[in-house]
Amino acid sequence: MAALVLIFLTLAGAALTADLPPDGDDVSYITLAQSLASGRGYVNPVYPGDPPELQYPPLFPLLLTPLISAFGQNLFLLKLIPALAGALALIAVFALLRPRLGPDRAFLIAALTGTNGHFLSISTRIMSETTYVVLSAFALLLVRRAAEEGGARTAAFAGLTIAAAIYARTIGVALVLTGCAALLLRRRRREALALAGVVLLLTSPWIWRSIALRNSYLFQLFDTPLPVTDGHSGPLLWPFRLLYNAPRYAGKVMADLFFHPFLTDIDPYQPLKIALSLTLTAGIAIGLGVAVREAFSVQRSAFSVQNADATLLYLLTYVGICLIWPYHDARFLLPVLPFLFEHGLRGAEAVGRRIRLRRLAGEAAGLLTVVGLAGCVSIAHDNRVQFYTDEMARYREACLWVQERTSPEAVLLCQKPREAAFWSGRRAWWYTGSQPAAEVLATARRTGATHLLINDFPIAGINLAERFSAVLREGAPHFRPVHRTAPPRVTIYEIRLE
Repeated sequence: MAALVLIFLTLAGAALTADLPPDGDDVSYITLAQSLASGRGYVNPVYPGDPPELQYPPLFPLLLTPLISAFGQNLFLLKLIPALAGALALIAVFALLRPRLGPDRAFLIAALTGTNGHFLSISTRIMSETTYVVLSAFALLLVRRAAEEGGARTAAFAGLTIAAAIYARTIGVALVLTGCAALLLRRRRREALALAGVVLLLTSPWIWRSIALRNSYLFQLFDTPLPVTDGHSGPLLWPFRLLYNAPRYAGKVMADLFFHPFLTDIDPYQPLKIALSLTLTAGIAIGLGVAVREAFSVQRSAFSVQNADATLLYLLTYVGICLIWPYHDARFLLPVLPFLFEHGLRGAEAVGRRIRLRRLAGEAAGLLTVVGLAGCVSIAHDNRVQFYTDEMARYREACLWVQERTSPEAVLLCQKPREAAFWSGRRAWWYTGSQPAAEVLATARRTGATHLLINDFPIAGINLAERFSAVLREGAPHFRPVHRTAPPRVTIYEIRLE
């Protein structure tokens, strides 16, 4: 196990850079940690007025805060936290799986996880997934101990760990359902009550705050509509979300998870990788079916629980929540990646017995390890190249101009406010380009905006320059260009409200 951790840390060290990727939550976590370090509290320092932050739970920014207080925006040091958490996650996964699967199979699954390209990529970014994996694995270990040996104290410690996991990532609520179910199936009612009570006591302030003020991940689960539902939302329409998300998870998302960074939208081998991901999904489904059949059985109309391990219940609950979540992404499945490997190997063994290929599971594991290691090497190589080239380099250049040439009270309207605030040191506000001139000026008055950043290239499919041309025709006297970058161009406009 020590050798695996050393290999992982070596790969992570090769992939670490003092830069940020063009997209992701990295900047959000940094700005929230800066807010905590400055004593403003857990508020969003990007937007004028310091509105309360509801989208991102506070544990991971809290972990970043001491480093930011001591060393400022040292991105390399900040990235050490998720990288070290990734190494701890491998140890936690091994400790969780070893009692049930044995040391050899537990090590194999930890090795498959540690050499997965997507796992390494997230571990070398300022993201909370690896921290959550450590907490969730430790929580499941405590739940299992409470289920097998009893003890309200152990269950309470499990509840404490689950609460920490929820404060790391909102989907940690799956651990509450899993923990209580695993304990109740073993007739550990007192332990289930202790676990639920501790979690409720510790997390209710954050959950109720999120529900009351909206715009949280929990609120999105209930409120975000899908195109197929004609703009409607709510729990009654969750089956439509499941039907909408399931094929995407089985195809593109699983391909991203297992073949990152080799899958792109213009990759000529994309159909092959989608086919392979569907095969992997089928193998995992077969393995899950075998595990469920072994855990639960109905004999003479009596339901019995033989081996309902908490990890099996957790995987089913977690994936179920992902399937009804408004969005889909490979990193959403990263916290259950070890369990996907576990049941994928189980499925390969079941298929291998049927087709008389007993080594199918071993060959599949070897193939995934080779692909994963190649992905890790590719990520380490690609990360040596500057993230921001061409378009985003111009965007950062424009933000640095704002930092040098405007007063500290300046406020920006732009398409990427968090990144703009990070680079320019100024407040920023969303601007999508779809508003007419009068509405843009009203937003500027409300937020105190002084400048507009207009990109003449698409960001998330939106070219603000194309949309802004109509606004410029309507309110030309109110918008004065003060700086243009070299092509691909970003134009900075000064807003004149008088």
